[in-house]
Amino acid sequence: MIFNTSRILKSNATIKILSFLLLAIVVSFAVSLLLTRSDAARAKWLTPIDLNKEYAKEVKDSGYKISEYGRYLFEKNGFPTKQNFVFNDCIKVELLSNDDEIAFKQVFMDKHVNFNLPDNKKAIVIDVGADYGFTALYFASLSNVSRVFVFETFGSMVEISRKNVLLSEKLKEKIFIFPFGMSDKKEQNVEGEITRFFKASECIQAVVSEYCDKKEEKKILKIDCEGCENAIIPELDQSGALKHIDTIFLDLHGMPPKINKNLTNLKNIIKNNGFIIFEDGDNYTLKCQKM
Repeated sequence: MIFNTSRILKSNATIKILSFLLLAIVVSFAVSLLLTRSDAARAKWLTPIDLNKEYAKEVKDSGYKISEYGRYLFEKNGFPTKQNFVFNDCIKVELLSNDDEIAFKQVFMDKHVNFNLPDNKKAIVIDVGADYGFTALYFASLSNVSRVFVFETFGSMVEISRKNVLLSEKLKEKIFIFPFGMSDKKEQNVEGEITRFFKASECIQAVVSEYCDKKEEKKILKIDCEGCENAIIPELDQSGALKHIDTIFLDLHGMPPKINKNLTNLKNIIKNNGFIIFEDGDNYTLKCQKM
């Protein structure tokens, strides 16, 4: 039997070509399928998501409007994030997450830091812990608050707060943001995000002496700084700086007063400086008014 080598080689080459073409078709189909699914996923990402109707109703019932909700921005990491603006005649803020929405509700809708001040009394606010700039804007929106001084140690929160303050054209001139926090000593932490702290008494003394035009202005201290109150309040007491303060709002960070081990000491210090304490158990806050 005589083998036709040339024919066999041609046959093998044809089989290889056909196999390659078949493989190319399969790969092309698979890639096409993946791309189609990727496009579908991307389209799903880009589809505007309606604001929770119940939340939206609360926002509107509180006198605010909502614009551009559900528009997505793509961050550097490629993941989409929500963007919307909530505003009224003098306040405009940008909400980018559920945390923003919760904080906005607490400050502007639930009036978490509400206080009663006679119409003929002017006040300044020392705001420790920026909270997206929301509390500063809330206080600045009150006609009898002349200035708000914000102390925030985390750079990312400083930038968010500045952005929200700048959006609120009518109020931005009343708000001053300092990129450092308060504690019982001057220190800098370089682990993770760099944070800087100065003595609380020095910060308050500087504000009172350099920025307060009138001695009769009431001084309101709001503290929401992830536990730093346990260093700030004793330091203000020891330095005598609490004598400058007329009202204190103290956030206990989701820890019920009954199980907050440091609360008894803080309350004793505050009472000994002539304050009456009103506890808000539902929101874990203390509202303290000087007698």
